[in-house]
Amino acid sequence: MYSMINYLDIQEAIWKAVSSIQWYPVVDYIEFGEMEPPFIRLGNLYFDENSVKNGEGVKAQQYINIYSTYSGKKEIIQMMDEVNRVMDNINIEGHQVRIKKGHVSLSLAKDQLGSIHLRMDKNNNKFYHAVMVFDIYIY
Repeated sequence: MYSMINYLDIQEAIWKAVSSIQWYPVVDYIEFGEMEPPFIRLGNLYFDENSVKNGEGVKAQQYINIYSTYSGKKEIIQMMDEVNRVMDNINIEGHQVRIKKGHVSLSLAKDQLGSIHLRMDKNNNKFYHAVMVFDIYIY
């Protein structure tokens, strides 16, 4: 018999997995201009009811944003690989967890508003931004 699935338990399991990355800072929230890349930020989190006939189920969809000002894609792809690795380690006591990797995008952007960092740098305020989406099924 499964226990009730709490949203906070899901968020805490995701945080525990992603914050285990030791090479890059991981944040859940950041003020504009507070931190310079590289860093990983837990983005939007959505929940859907996903029960089956013999028990409660929840589908959570976690967006993870990754930022890098490294000249080239090497650093951001390493960061993406780390996120992939740790997301497979999500565990919620008393529940079965299945992770499905969803859409991933990687783009070069220009920080025109100073929203990531306020200094001019050698990259002319350009940075790489990756968005990874994970579907997390909990039963």
